[in-house]
Amino acid sequence: MLVKILTQRKIYYGLILILVGFLVFSTYQTASAVLVTINKTDVSVDEWFTQGVPLFYTDPAGDVANPDEDMLNAWVASGDDSTLNFLMELNADTAMQTQLRHAAAYIDCDMDGVPGEADDIIITYEPYQNQVWILTGDQNQGASYNTGVNRGQRVGEYLEWGIQQVIIGFINSDCIDEEVNIGFFTASTEAGFPGVPIDGMDGSGILWSGFNVPTNIDLAEFNANSTGSNNSIIFPIAGSIFILGLLGLVIFLRHRTMTKQHDVG
Repeated sequence: MLVKILTQRKIYYGLILILVGFLVFSTYQTASAVLVTINKTDVSVDEWFTQGVPLFYTDPAGDVANPDEDMLNAWVASGDDSTLNFLMELNADTAMQTQLRHAAAYIDCDMDGVPGEADDIIITYEPYQNQVWILTGDQNQGASYNTGVNRGQRVGEYLEWGIQQVIIGFINSDCIDEEVNIGFFTASTEAGFPGVPIDGMDGSGILWSGFNVPTNIDLAEFNANSTGSNNSIIFPIAGSIFILGLLGLVIFLRHRTMTKQHDVG
């Protein structure tokens, strides 16, 4: 009898552990599977908001002379086409109207908080020429990357741009599948590279704010905080209901068996 009770307890504990493990695993899978669709040629940035991409960075208004170079907000999203995408809101109805102005996302690949290093990466968008640039953190190496049409656009006060993650990995593999820091700034390249920061950095290249705000981002699981389709949670919910039902059935059968034994006794 004692052996039977211990065996039944093991079954209950095993089922509970399976349930907990399933819930944790399914939640992780749901989070990591959430990717957003970003179209950078549709003259719209609505998909950032309708798909629930969280605000990543804010900057004070009016801290630079020209409103169209004054950064306000920025977002980051991992695309379902294996791209890394950025959105920046400027303090003017038409963002960056002057030539050789860039919206930049600075990726601190080694997370040491030190900008201007060769092993970091800067991804910029120059709206006047509709060009995306990828540069090393010291800006000594880099090139415009304009393969394909879905690279960037200016939509009123917003600038939207992105690049394939494989290109980032080709430049520095430490910048993908790793935790990184991201900061945003605007810059001028009238004198060439390295660009002169306008908003978000000072002349020495120090990121004043936003470099570690609001959190570290894992590029492999970029959208764990994003809102995805409701279909992505059907599987874990259905599985959880099934396991709970199985556990309830076992308890019911055990109770029924014990009741019959009591009645017979």
